[in-house]
Amino acid sequence: TGTTSVNFTNTYALDFDGDDDYVDLGNDPILTGHPSQTISAWAKWERGGTQSNEEDIVSSWNSGLSYLIRWDSATSKIEFYSNGAPLVGASDTDISDAAWHHVVGVDDGANLQVYLDGIKSSTEVSSNNSGITNADPTLIGARSSGTTDEFYGKIDDVRIYNRALTPTEISSL
Repeated sequence: TGTTSVNFTNTYALDFDGDDDYVDLGNDPILTGHPSQTISAWAKWERGGTQSNEEDIVSSWNSGLSYLIRWDSATSKIEFYSNGAPLVGASDTDISDAAWHHVVGVDDGANLQVYLDGIKSSTEVSSNNSGITNADPTLIGARSSGTTDEFYGKIDDVRIYNRALTPTEISSL
């Protein structure tokens, strides 16, 4: 199944150059510690930057319980990681078309699901549903200290929910 880009435009979207741009949301406990969660964002990939493979859209990452949703530019897949569970590739369709795409990662405590442009693309059984206890900051456009896995393109309307959204709720975002 293929994905089609949707009509989304925002001249106020955050523009990342793939080198040193990111937004630090801090490490407020409201962003972690939940056994289920949803991460949602609109993203538009543009080739370039210094990263060769992984470009993080939203992440709170350490070696333990963490989460991230990213684009793997080597495979053109959306990947979602949550609570120590495996990564989930969203689609084999090349989404590096310089168009806006809505990406959503859902962890309902039992399964990880990835939605691309409102369509559920992948489900993976979660290996850990204890809730994220990460003390690292949540970043938009990069990972960890902001010096790895930088995003190249535009990101807008980032949302982090402390629960798993339903398919109906996701389609209304």
